[in-house]
Amino acid sequence: MTITFPGTPTSSAGSGPRTCNKPTGVVNGDILLAFVAAEWDTYANIGAPAGWAVFNGVNAGTNVHNFKLFTKTAASEGSSYSFTAGGGADIGVAIVALRGVAAVADWLFAGSTSPGLSASRVAPSITGAGDLLLCAAVNERAGGTYTPPSGMTEQVDAGSTYVDLTVASLVAPPNPTTARTFTLSSAPSRGGPSLSVLIPAASDAVAYIYNGSAWVASGTPGIYDGDDWNDTPIVPVTP
Repeated sequence: MTITFPGTPTSSAGSGPRTCNKPTGVVNGDILLAFVAAEWDTYANIGAPAGWAVFNGVNAGTNVHNFKLFTKTAASEGSSYSFTAGGGADIGVAIVALRGVAAVADWLFAGSTSPGLSASRVAPSITGAGDLLLCAAVNERAGGTYTPPSGMTEQVDAGSTYVDLTVASLVAPPNPTTARTFTLSSAPSRGGPSLSVLIPAASDAVAYIYNGSAWVASGTPGIYDGDDWNDTPIVPVTP
């Protein structure tokens, strides 16, 4: 199965709590991935609305930029979400909608605290199989903009006075994915974390059932009783 973006990723940056719109084109069952960065307080205090689950993140410490990722399966909800952080922190949020992805438990992650003040921000390499690579970085550079890593497509470049957040994507990445360098328009006044997420596509496997004379594809596995399928479930078999 091919991974697709059902709608254009959305973003919002500024004082918290921070509301970010749901990407257009999302349908029930799509996976939403939220990149949430805060420039102050603690990693633990970065929060999402009910229904979102923490996927991973980079805990850089107290009163520095921290980065937390949340996921949610779209299910007839509203058009926006509000994210929080402690200490009156500025917050940067980017939401990417994904379709055709494997279970979140199969995703791979790598993060770096990137404490320096270089304009080059490096998202770490991941070793593993995957069909979509997402890389992100956050820093403090009011009015700064990012150039995405070579070969990657920019999905988000959003900023406020204290948070500059970017996300870029690459379809069919190599294994290992190699380190990916974002270039900020000027050196940040405070450095922040960078991260990479490697996402496999959902399986294209088809379930087959033996009907007494031949293997047939069955979207709803059951038992063939001699003249038709009844609704007694059985375990699908792939020949």
